[in-house]
Amino acid sequence: SQKLQRVATGTPVFVPRATTGAIDDRDPIRLVQISLEVGTAGILLDRTIDRAVNEGRVGDVLDLLMSAPSGANAARDAIVTRLAHPDTFARVAGRDPIDAVVLDRLLLLPGVSLEAYGVLLDALANCEQRRSRRLLLDRLVRPPVDLAPLILERLSDERWFVQRNLLILLTRSGCTPATFSAEPWTTHPHPHVRYEA
Repeated sequence: SQKLQRVATGTPVFVPRATTGAIDDRDPIRLVQISLEVGTAGILLDRTIDRAVNEGRVGDVLDLLMSAPSGANAARDAIVTRLAHPDTFARVAGRDPIDAVVLDRLLLLPGVSLEAYGVLLDALANCEQRRSRRLLLDRLVRPPVDLAPLILERLSDERWFVQRNLLILLTRSGCTPATFSAEPWTTHPHPHVRYEA
């Protein structure tokens, strides 16, 4: 932990020139690698993961997890917990275009919460690109959790395409509550909503 702290906060012995392609010791991916090698976890690692996520380097962190050495359980668990956090999903789903490979890998992590799926439902409602909406819709159709409560909360959204997509998810996921009735949407002004209802 002390070694990791020194690397993160210390002044580098040399400043690499951009033309050399050298990696700054404070590079978040390098710090994650060091954490896995020494098996340490803590606030510094959490901040490093957050930085990697902000820089759009989630795939690089996931790659390091795949090759983590034995004995790195504490660091590996901390990284997985941080990556499975709803904030990570918000960052990944907020990029345009969404990296489908990274999103799929995140969804396979243990500990992905219902809140993280709620973030994806919000992204589905708010993303402007049709391709991104399609991508999210495909990933939300067969989730390992019951999305019905989250979907029902969002059906009051006034945007027709949000209502249509939520009705699609209810139908295709097979998680529609027995008490739910789509009758109010059968008279919706937009034909696509009426069709899904």
